[in-house]
Amino acid sequence: KTISSCKTALTEYPESSLAPKFLLLSALAYGESGNKEQLKNGLALVQKKYPKSEEATKAKEILQLIESGKFNEQLYKFETESKHLYVIVAYTEKMDFNKLKFDYLSFNLDNYDKQNLQVSQVKLDDERDMIVIQSFKNATEAMQYYNHVRNQQILKAYRLIPHKDFVISFDNYKKFQKDQNTEKYLKFFQNNYQ
Repeated sequence: KTISSCKTALTEYPESSLAPKFLLLSALAYGESGNKEQLKNGLALVQKKYPKSEEATKAKEILQLIESGKFNEQLYKFETESKHLYVIVAYTEKMDFNKLKFDYLSFNLDNYDKQNLQVSQVKLDDERDMIVIQSFKNATEAMQYYNHVRNQQILKAYRLIPHKDFVISFDNYKKFQKDQNTEKYLKFFQNNYQ
């Protein structure tokens, strides 16, 4: 409805000072409906038709956010049946990652020997590393592991060291590595897994 109302306004009042606002609103409505291509095209059109307008500046900022991969709040998808990982993120200088890996290897040998779980250390950014444990056949299996780790207090020795642990699907893990925003993913995790 918003898109059609904006199109009507633009058709009836093409020279109005509100035209750039209608065009921007129309583009944003496409984005809200999930049509990313129309969103980008609409934002580019605002910049082209009204380059000196405030709306063109906003359109440019939004396009830059889209291109950076940090625009979409719905970046992650809840995929219950896809393969999952268990991940711990911590600051490289504060965490003894060798000891942490050893603790998880021991825990896995004692409790998950038949699953052949792999434990690896992966650099997230200049300041943080991750311990990645893979792979679980689905979200349920990964959450059982997560809860078992919590119940067994594997991370108890590390409670004074800032860290975050969560489960994540393979596709979301790729997005997380690009986005690197732990808080954004944790919000998604808490809303969907817990």
